[in-house]
Amino acid sequence: MTSDKRTLEINKHGVSRRQLLALTTAGMATGIAGCASSPDDGNGNGNGNGNGNGNGNGNGVDDTSDLGPEDLMDSTVDVMAGTTPEEVNMNRFGLNTGYHWIVREYPALITTSMDEPEWIIYDGEGSYYDADTLTWHHKVKEDEYFWADGDPITAEDFYTWFQVNQLQNPPDQRWAEEVNLVNEWEWEIVADSPTNPLIQGWGNITERLALNKGYEREWLERLEDVSTDSEREEISADITNTRITIQDFIDNGMSSSVWAPVDWDERSVTFEKNELHPWADSFAYDELVAHTCDGAACDQLIENDLIDIGTNRFPEELRGVSPDHLQTITESRALGSRNLYFRYLNDHMANRWVRRAMLTVLDLTFLVDFWQGEGGFIKQDQSGMDAAAEARFLGPDFVDQLYDYPIEGDEELAAEFMREGGYERNGDGLWENGDGETVEFDFVSPTGSLFTTLASAINDVWQGFGLEPDYLTRDFGYLVPNLQDGTGDIDVTLWATGWGRGDPRDYFSPVNPFFLHLYTLGTDDHEAWLDEGLEVSPNNGRPIVVEIPENPGDIYLEGPTKEVNLIEMWDEFVNTQDEEASIEIIKDFATYFNYDLPRPDLFPQVNALWGNTRDFAFPDDHPFYHEVPDRTQHLVHRFGVMQGRER
Repeated sequence: MTSDKRTLEINKHGVSRRQLLALTTAGMATGIAGCASSPDDGNGNGNGNGNGNGNGNGNGVDDTSDLGPEDLMDSTVDVMAGTTPEEVNMNRFGLNTGYHWIVREYPALITTSMDEPEWIIYDGEGSYYDADTLTWHHKVKEDEYFWADGDPITAEDFYTWFQVNQLQNPPDQRWAEEVNLVNEWEWEIVADSPTNPLIQGWGNITERLALNKGYEREWLERLEDVSTDSEREEISADITNTRITIQDFIDNGMSSSVWAPVDWDERSVTFEKNELHPWADSFAYDELVAHTCDGAACDQLIENDLIDIGTNRFPEELRGVSPDHLQTITESRALGSRNLYFRYLNDHMANRWVRRAMLTVLDLTFLVDFWQGEGGFIKQDQSGMDAAAEARFLGPDFVDQLYDYPIEGDEELAAEFMREGGYERNGDGLWENGDGETVEFDFVSPTGSLFTTLASAINDVWQGFGLEPDYLTRDFGYLVPNLQDGTGDIDVTLWATGWGRGDPRDYFSPVNPFFLHLYTLGTDDHEAWLDEGLEVSPNNGRPIVVEIPENPGDIYLEGPTKEVNLIEMWDEFVNTQDEEASIEIIKDFATYFNYDLPRPDLFPQVNALWGNTRDFAFPDDHPFYHEVPDRTQHLVHRFGVMQGRER
């Protein structure tokens, strides 16, 4: 149910009431990673900053940033989301989270092209990292930001948020030596060891504030009283299983952003502006309604001219059946990538020659055209890193040495790889190993029409090549925990990684499925694994200890090799203060990824926005369009970028 404020000012120009600002399906809008809370780097600090690497395209839209919001004031904006209000869980630790891109505010935003963050809740004058004392000091702007219930956002909110994260981990897996609430507006974290200068960044400034201190304080008090591991695990399970409905969220006034939910029905949630928010007057509308749709239902709304903004390029398949004024506003290459996540618990998937063949037989240019439209971004190298990160940390000379897997599909080379792995084709054209076993495996994709269509295309290629995938779909709430603990029916899945800060943590950190993933922090005792000399991860069968070529690109191991322990190598990287040593470790990780292909990239993600260019103006020079990966439309909603166009 929505309020009475339904008439847009632009009706004066003969335009019908808009159902405005569609987020297409959850998968298309933000990729897998954007459907849940940001992945964690293992210490409670999620990813919020990155670089879209320029390449903005205004498509002829004038910069009308001087227009004020009055053209659309007292109007309603309708968006679309992939989560049903009755099913959503607003608990940041739970599954099936939703609307977080609307209701969670950023302390600050930083991209790799910015010298200083865009300070939001945090005060830049009082937020800094002291390398001498290993201290991150954070200061909240005094009486400037408020929860939806009118209470000020204070340092205690962030202190409680961080401690609830950290205290769910065993003591030996906590990176903070101390966490101190200095006063009402300041708090600090003292690390237990130095942090590599390459990844110090801005610490904890980019994790969006999800739940207020009043709600999480009980969790913190229980965690502070823990005396045994079993107690902590029980409390952590209780926290994860806590259901916070959209009505609970409304009743407790827990939105930290400019938008707060006020009402809901079976298919929509209505948000109104928090007038205490400093950005409230920047918005050209004062009501936001999020409707649930997917696939063809979204397409129909677009075709009927009921949608005015969406994430990604405008769908090419809808051109000719949709209004001409719906145009791509801007697009740029994101840090994130779409890739394949291999779990080595299946003997065939554990054979790196099979993984090489499965990548090599795919025509990546076709997949890019399907996902992004013609002329999309191509991933040229299998280094495990984004192209911008390659340029920053590896350099072109090193990247040129990596093995050059084909991007247009090469069945002959793929067949060579299969034979190297001990496979031959049988009379039915299927590949089988020396034991007569064909290559059977479970290929799982997330649900959602875009993912399933892409996965089906990949599945068809693999079947045509002589492999025997069993294609399944699973929702995101199933995929993440099953990848974390090594259970379930997943041998290969269509996945995503690499969005965020644009440093090596986004690619090589071993702590969760969005990165390299060998163990799950807070669940697996990786120190004990090292003490026991464990050489393979129980979670996914990937190697902990592996032989890699000393010469990058030598996938046949014709030259010298060296043995590396990936967990120990990461721990060394995180703490070293030596930049030269850091770069060498990054190169070893890139060599490993190129050699072993645990998570080969298919193509880069795209930051893009399409919209109604007839009635609305989208200033195309705004940095939030281009430089914060997977959140383009989110930031339009959050910071008042979109304005009405004068007629």
